[in-house]
This record gives sequence, C-alpha cells and structure tokens, in this order.
Amino acid sequence: MTTQEVAVVGETQRFECQVIGFPTPTITWYKDEVDITHNPRYNISFDEDLGIITLMIKGVSLADEGCYVCRAENTEGFATTTAYLVVRVEGTYDAKRDFSAMSVEKITEEEHSQVEVIKAGRSTIIEEVITHIEETEKEVFEEKTVAPKITYEARLKDKLSFKEGATIYLEVNFTGYPQPQVTWYHDDTEISESASITMETMDGWSYLKVKGTTSRDTGIYKVVAENVAGRDSAEFKIIIKSPPSSPRNLHVVEVYKDYIIIAWDEPEHTGGDNILGYQVEKTLSGDKFVTAGYADSDTTKLKVTKLFEGTDYIFRVSAENRVGLGPPVTLDKPVKARLPFDPPSCPRNLRVTETNKDYITVAWDKPENNGGSDIIQYIIEKRDATRGGSMWIVAGTVDGNDSSFRCTKLFQGNKYLFRVSAENRVGPGQAAELMEPVIAKLPFDKPFPPRNLRAVETNRDYIVITWEAPESDGGASITNYVLEKHDAKHPGYIYMAEVDADTFQYKATRLFEGYEYYFQVIAENQVGPSDPCETNKPIKAKLPFDEPDRPDNLRVKEYWTDYITVTWDAPANDGGSPIVGYIVEKRDVSRQNWIKAGTVGSDVTTFKIGNLFEGAQYLIRVFAENKVGPSKEAAELDMPCKAKMPFDSPFAPRTLRVIDFNTDYITISWQPPENDGGAPIKGYIIEKHDTHMPMWMQAATVDKDTLSFKVENLFEGQSYEFRVAAENECGRGHYIQTEKPTQARLPYNKPSIPRGLRVTDVWIDYISLLWEEPESDGGSPLTGYTIEQRDAYEAAYRFVVALGADVTSYQVC
Repeated sequence: MTTQEVAVVGETQRFECQVIGFPTPTITWYKDEVDITHNPRYNISFDEDLGIITLMIKGVSLADEGCYVCRAENTEGFATTTAYLVVRVEGTYDAKRDFSAMSVEKITEEEHSQVEVIKAGRSTIIEEVITHIEETEKEVFEEKTVAPKITYEARLKDKLSFKEGATIYLEVNFTGYPQPQVTWYHDDTEISESASITMETMDGWSYLKVKGTTSRDTGIYKVVAENVAGRDSAEFKIIIKSPPSSPRNLHVVEVYKDYIIIAWDEPEHTGGDNILGYQVEKTLSGDKFVTAGYADSDTTKLKVTKLFEGTDYIFRVSAENRVGLGPPVTLDKPVKARLPFDPPSCPRNLRVTETNKDYITVAWDKPENNGGSDIIQYIIEKRDATRGGSMWIVAGTVDGNDSSFRCTKLFQGNKYLFRVSAENRVGPGQAAELMEPVIAKLPFDKPFPPRNLRAVETNRDYIVITWEAPESDGGASITNYVLEKHDAKHPGYIYMAEVDADTFQYKATRLFEGYEYYFQVIAENQVGPSDPCETNKPIKAKLPFDEPDRPDNLRVKEYWTDYITVTWDAPANDGGSPIVGYIVEKRDVSRQNWIKAGTVGSDVTTFKIGNLFEGAQYLIRVFAENKVGPSKEAAELDMPCKAKMPFDSPFAPRTLRVIDFNTDYITISWQPPENDGGAPIKGYIIEKHDTHMPMWMQAATVDKDTLSFKVENLFEGQSYEFRVAAENECGRGHYIQTEKPTQARLPYNKPSIPRGLRVTDVWIDYISLLWEEPESDGGSPLTGYTIEQRDAYEAAYRFVVALGADVTSYQVC
C-alpha cells in the first residue's frame, strides 16, 4: 500500500493490499485509530483466493482525509500497513503536493488561466482564477499530452502457470494524459466481462480477474493503454494446468496363471504439463480398487504380478502430472489369471454307429478347438435312462487319436445316454451329449411311417389314395401296409384293407357323397407296425372338379364421364372344369347394394360399364363361372374409380420471381408446371395485388410459350404481389405467388455510409480527416462526399465542404 494518496472531493478512492497467512487471517480497518470495518460508509472486500484486501470510498468528502490502517491477524500473529489520504476540493491547488507534476512557462498577464495536472496516472482538471495580477509577466501552466506507460510487478514477466479451477489475477499501473483507454485481450480477442471474468480500470490502475479457469483460458493475455499521444501494451503468458486425460486403448498383452501384462496408449491431453508416470490399479469386485503398480512416463506397459490363478481381475490406469492424477481408463471386462491355453471344446457330431442286444458303439469328430494344447484322450461316459438314474459312469477312455468307442456289458432293451469329452493339459473340456437315449437291441427296428399320403382321384362314392415307402424300413424289409379311415363327423379310425409291400395305391369305396374323410397308412416289418402316416386335412367324396378361383389382376382400362372399362386375367385354377363365362357387378360407393352390370363369355376378359353418373365413384367386381357355378370369391378393384375425364387441371407453375422493376413497371418470370394434368398447357393467367387493396386483379393472360411478363401502369412507391396459374382443357390450375411484395421504384438506393472515418492529424487550427469508400454505392456510381461539423456543445451540424467522388481525405481548418 502506498504511504500517501490524494483524492478530489466527489471522486472514488480505493485502497488495496495483499496478505499471505494460514490460517486465513481476520481483517480490520481503522481510520484515525477508529475501527471502520463495519461502517456502511466504506465498501470492504477480501478475496481469500488471491489474498487481495480492498477498501473503497465512494464520493470522497473532506471528512475522509486522515490515516488509514489495515490489520491482518490470525493465531500465529498479526501485520499492519498504513496510508494517509489527502482530500482537496476541485478548483483549489496545493503547490507543495503537485508542483513536480506541472510544467510552467512565462506568459503575458491574463484574467483567467486553466491547467491540467498529471499525477500518478490520475487526470484532474483544475480551474484556478488568478486575480490581483501586479507583475507584467506571470507564470501559467501549459496543457501537455503524455503517451501511456504501463508498469507491473516483475514476477508477471515470467510464464505464469495456474492449476485448473484457480483464479487468474493480473494488475497493472499506467500513466498518460489524457486518461488512456485500457483494453484487455486474450489471444488477440478483446475480453468481455462474464460470470467468471471481471475487469476494472481506475485512475492509473487496472486489473483482470478470471475465476474457475479451464484449459481454454491458456494463452497470451495483453493489456493495451491508448490515448491521442500514443499507446503502450504489456503481454502475460498464462498456462492453465490440469491433470492429464485418461490413457487410451487399455488392453491385455499377455495372461498367465500368476501374472497379467497390460498396455495402453498415452493420454490425448497431458494437462499442459509433462507426464510423470502411470498408476495401475486392480480390483476383484469392481468396487474397491487397490494399487497394483506404477509405470514411469517413458513406458506404457506393466506386468502385474502375484495374482491368484483362476481369479478374475479388472484393471484401470491413470496418468499423473505435477497437478495430480487424471481420470482412469478401465478395462471393458474382467480378465482371468490362468494358463495361456484353455480346455478343449466339445467333440463334434456325436452319434451311434452300431447297436446290439448287449453293446452300443458311438463315434465322434475332433473338437473344433483343442484349447491350444494337444488332445491327450477322450473320456466316454454312460447313463442308464431306463431306471431314471442321474449318475454318469465312466465307460472307458481312448487315445486322443481315436474317434469311436464300443460300450459293452449292456442290458438288452435298456435305454442309454452317452457323452464324450476331450482332455488336454488343462483338463477335460465340455462334453458332447446324445440328445436322445439309445436302446440296446438288435440292429433293426420297426419301420418309419410311410410318406406323402394324398388323394389322387375323387368321385361321389370313392376316393383313390396313394403313398410312398418309408424313409427307413428299420433294418428289416417291409412286409405289408395297413389302411384305415374315418369320416370327419365320427372320430376313430376303422380298418379298410391290407396290401402287400409293393402296392402304393388304394381305392376306398362305398363312401357317401359330400362326406369328408381322413385316411392313414401303416407300414409293417418283422419287428412290428410303424407309426401311421395321416392325411393332413379331410378329403371330400365329390365330383372331381370345383368352382373356379376368382379372376386375377382386375384393373381399370379406361374411363370417361359416363363409363368405366375394366379388364382382368383368367383365374389360375378353373376348378377342374372349363370356364364358361364371367359375371360383372358394380356398386356406387354411396350405396350398399351390388348391381349386376352384365356377363361375358369365357373368351372375353374386358367389359364396358355404361350409364354412369359423372363424378360418382364406383366399386367393380368380377366372378368366374364353370360347370359347378360361380367362383366363391370375386376379383374386386382395390379402390373406387370415378367416372370423369381422364385428366386434371395442371399443377402450379414453378420458380416465380421478379427479374426487373422500375417506378411504373415490374417484370416477372416463371417456369412451366411440373405436371400438366394430362392435357397440354393452353396458357397462363397473371394477377397482381396492391398490398394496400383487399382484392387481386387480373393483369394479363399469355400463351403457353410465354414465361415472363412486364406488368405496367404501376404506381411508384406502391408494393405489389403477383401470382400465376397455368390453364389446360380441364381448367385453371393452382397459383404460384411471389414470396414477398415488390415495390415499384428506381432500381438503385442511396449509398451506405463511408467507412473508417478517422482523424489523422490535429493542430491548433486544423484537423485532418481520412475515410474509405462506402461498402455499397446503392447500385449507382458515387458523385461526391459532403463534410459537416458541429461544436461539441451544440446539437446541429453545419455544412463544411462538398468533395468529388475520388477524394477520401480533407483538412478541416
């Protein structure tokens, strides 16, 4: 804190000092030995992060003159600092205090004189009335300009490092007259105040404070002081350091039963500081991590030892710099400490290759994966499923090169399950198991069921069925087939006949017309009967043909205001009897009843439905007919068809825009519609709308080849909208309208203001000006410039001079 400060009545006075101590000290302010800490007259603040203590007096008065003391005290002791405030009234002058800051010359006698005093960077105007002048020559103070000069603490000249989240505090002092304008920059961008940034500039003093810093606050901070006499600047290099980001690409390099080697890539961001090393942690549960090791900064790999075989571990790695540890990167999934190979996978394709009354032979293929170690042997186990046992018993082992095993000493008729596992250095792998039990029995069985049982002919009182031999005869030849039936109304099969093994067809007679029947056939060999093969749906005793299917692909071929013509394809299935004709029906969508429209022969697949009402919508359907009768279903149009002309009004024209304008006309252009509605465009209708009038008015009609039009006889200054519609045989289509009104006016505007007007020189009797051409000439070449001026205490400008368009500087005298 300075030992003496001078303030003028009405100004704001600021005292500031810095304290360092722990614990945080208690601050007390005194004026003339009186405690003023809680006096509302004084604004007192303490920034504990920076240790900056501030006392501010707004609207200084003569009563504020005196001795000010700041006392900081904690449990370890106290410290004080003192300053004396001198207060003077504007219009008075204390030569003893400020004489050294003035410049004095000899001038002739004058009633009044005005001086400006420059002191400690503070600029104060003093009006001093000098009266009773008795000498012929007097001393008078001459007004001087002084270029800015910035000073600051020597420690700020070095590169400054801050921990992320800390507060940046930069403070400078400056001198200069007139009072310099002070601006702060960050990487050449002017700084503005925000929630985290504060700035303040007072007489001869300015500071910048940035709280809650992040890496974005790193850079060059510059302060510039500038007045008419010149400029000065100072730069400060700030680095915000934070813990590094997470290492990348953490992965396992090698696994063994008592160690795991992990590796990673360096972090993307080092936090503004060099990496010191990497902390490696491990956990079993995923909750509590413990330190597993530490790697130096020059390595990105670590062998974690003293692990327990068979235990799953999760690892994470954090990078560390001088600020601290950064966030960790964690392995995606646990890794098990184990030998570097696995048990083999299960053998493939386990199967039974032979059965007999007291043994069963099984075979298999090698496992797809041996786990990284050669197969030593195969273990074969059995379980007697007949007795409901759940215990597996080792039936035997074979060498790793064998792939079959005969299990002996079995009980005839019992059911057995088998499983086989491969074994390597790690141990046995997963077993392959038979899905179904195998019976210890002679090597043949009852046959499989016959296949593909179906009806090949029907009539009123008989049905002919056929089938194919079983896929397997069970190892013994088929001896015969047994045939059975039942009607759909009375469940329970009854015997029909038995045929020899070479017969695959049978005619079931004495049936009732219209009844539906199920059939089944059973194959037999010396072991016994097979399971039956059944028809999957009932078969009706009837004539050998049905109603036809409905016609296919019914569609509209043509339409007009009073008729609709439809066409269709013959049905895919005529029911076994030739098509004799087609029945066509119609229905107005506003009614519920279908009406017969007509019939045609079998060779006709088109029909014109007449006497329709224009604009009405109709549904149409068609039945196919054979000897049995009409099809059960009709082919029907997907949606109603309207009786109307086969084309529509055109779409709206495209890309309507204004291409020229003046005080009494506007020219528009457009593009043809995307769709002409099915009929050629005949022409275009053009309408205009005065934005001050409620109605649209037709401006013109043009032929189909005209795609622009000049709308004339407009009123200057009025705004107009335009719209255009295309017209064909069906009528006028939709309009396209201009996006915004267009004013009937000259096709150019006033120029924009000249750019960069600035003072290049100042003297006692002139000021030199310089400027640049305006950004826009309004569409018309510039004709010249006009210069006007006004006194600082007047409101109105007055004409100075008119210059040519090629002149961009002038000296105002």
